[in-house]
Amino acid sequence: MVLDASAGPILIRKGAVIAPFTHLIGPIAIGRDSQVLGDRVTSSSIGDHCKVRGEFSNSIVLGHSNKGHAGFVGHSYLGRWVNLGAMTTTSNLKNTITASDRASCWHLPMPTLDVSRSKSVPERHASRHLHTW
Repeated sequence: MVLDASAGPILIRKGAVIAPFTHLIGPIAIGRDSQVLGDRVTSSSIGDHCKVRGEFSNSIVLGHSNKGHAGFVGHSYLGRWVNLGAMTTTSNLKNTITASDRASCWHLPMPTLDVSRSKSVPERHASRHLHTW
């Protein structure tokens, strides 16, 4: 276990268990009876009775929440009784990437839609919705 308080204090409450090979970088608070089961945890607050594994950065985890598998949780706020599954990853990446950006990233051709051959939705389903009384 490595405790690095050069950037801020580290608080570990009574009953908390810190596993070997865990790297805690302050400021950080670990709540009562919580378990930190390895990897790097920095600038985060882990509530009471939590179990966390994997990398945490700039995150708040309220009591009775679990992330028992590898993955990355960054810039996140987890409420009480949250359970994150294996390889869960969160981040603060902006989701403004367009389909053409994704395609160019993988050097794929951009899909196209030939709208001249398709009917509009009202025309296609008009007979289904017209009733004569």
